[in-house]
Order: sequence, then C-alpha cells, then structure tokens
Amino acid sequence: MKYIFLILLLVQVAFASVCTPNTLKRLSKLKLKKSLSINFSNLLKDDEYTLSPLNFFGIHNHFQGIAFKKNKLFITGGNKSTKSADLFIHDLSRKTLNQIKLNKTNKHWHAGSFQLDGNFLFIPIEKLSDPLSSEILEFNTKDNTLRYLFSKKTNKTGALDFLNINDKKIIVLFDPEEISFYVYPDFKLLKSSNQSFFTGSGAKIIQDCDGSIYFINMTNDGVFPPLINNRNILNIYILKQNSLSLVKVKDIELTCNNCNFRGAVNLQVLDNKLNIISSDMYLNWSTKTLNVDFLTE
Repeated sequence: MKYIFLILLLVQVAFASVCTPNTLKRLSKLKLKKSLSINFSNLLKDDEYTLSPLNFFGIHNHFQGIAFKKNKLFITGGNKSTKSADLFIHDLSRKTLNQIKLNKTNKHWHAGSFQLDGNFLFIPIEKLSDPLSSEILEFNTKDNTLRYLFSKKTNKTGALDFLNINDKKIIVLFDPEEISFYVYPDFKLLKSSNQSFFTGSGAKIIQDCDGSIYFINMTNDGVFPPLINNRNILNIYILKQNSLSLVKVKDIELTCNNCNFRGAVNLQVLDNKLNIISSDMYLNWSTKTLNVDFLTE
C-alpha cells in the first residue's frame, strides 16, 4: 500500500512541477523588484542597437528575446547591417558580456523571442524579406554549441514556446499572421492557422494547474518605436484544446522603470514565482548601456 501511495505522490509532484496555479491572479500582482544596467560599449559599434540615424533609427535592429538562468542573462537581437542574428550572454557574477553569432548564412538574421528549456535555448531566426522563412535552432548553455532543428519555409517565426497536450510535447511557432502547432521533436505539423494573437514582441504559454492553458502576448501599445500610449500589456488568451484555437480572456497592464515590452521580454517561473524580465528596446545612445527590469510577485 505504501508503494502505491509513493507512486501517487510522485505523480502529483511531477504534475505540480509543470503547472502553475492561479495564473491570472498572480500575473496581475507582478511588481518591479530590481533593475540592472549592462554596458555594451566595448562590444558594439557606436550606432549598433541604438536609435541613431546611422542605424536607420533602430528599424529591424533592436533587442528581441531575453531569459535568466543561474546568474546569466541571455539576450537576442538582429543586426540588419551586418546580417547577424546575435545572442548576448551577460554573466552577472563575473560581470562579463559575450556575443555569439547564431546564423550560418546571411539569409536568416533576425533573432526572435526565445524560450529556455532545461539547459537549452530554443531560438527562432527570421528572414524578413519575401519569400518569408525561418530557422529554429537549439543553443546549449553549457558548452555554447548550436544545433539547427527545423526550417520553416512557409512563413517567418518571431517567437515560440512549448506545451503538453495528451502526453505530447508540442512546439508552437508565432507570427503576427499565423500560429503553428508542431509535435516535438519531429516537427510534425498539427495545425497552422491565422489567429489574431501575436503582435511581434514576446509570447508565453502557461499551463495552469486547473487544466487551463493560457497564451500570453507580451507587447507595448505605443507607436513604433513606442513614444505614444506607451503601455506594457499582457494580452491573455485561453486555448481551446479540441480545436487549437484561442479565446481572449483579458488584458493586464504592468509598469516598470526602464523596460519596454516591445523590446526583449519574457515570462519565467523562477524560485516558484512568476517573473517578467524585460529590457528597453535599444541601448542608451550616449552611454551604450541596456536597462533591464525584473518584475515578480
């Protein structure tokens, strides 16, 4: 009998580790916890990742994805002038900053919003001119090695995330005009459809312990670059699992010091708490620093 109890307990623990209780209530309570500034002056040229006219006022050249793991910040961006899909790794303990080029060719250069799963970053890189396409790659944070997983030839992908349905791991690829569901790791297509959800910044999937699956679009409603109506917003949808379609639930507005949800933004569970990590879109023009805010419960 005790063995049966132990098995049930392990199943409960496993389930608890992959679901998040009271998602909507907890998201609304996120507040600014801390901020940091990262100096890029020794790594990038004067005009790169800024609003400089020499950088076409930041068009197609801003920070896009971010994640935190064990005192390291991982940040993605795309540099149109050098055709480089960039990954920046900032070690908070050692106070170091490194840059890694992700793309093999100049075709795909715009690194999008990525997700962290275990020791791996799953990163989409886009081709922004017709015909649109993307590559999905896997970056090993232990040894900094890259592995290319999938080429999406029918559209670009600006963000991605994972979910589990009926014991199947599914990777979801987001574009403002399309959401695609693939079985992982073989990338067998389940469904691709035009759904009004993703607005081009960051997207996150949260599986609530009540069985609900929430799709969260993280965005800013300001003019690009956001100058007017500058609000950081979570657009929250619920997934109808039988049809893989989305229904709008609510919007949540959040505030921070320097961050902008049109720049690098992500939602992570850290130390059993919900956290949003977000940077500004661009480097400070004069100091070449990037501001990053941490919001938590």
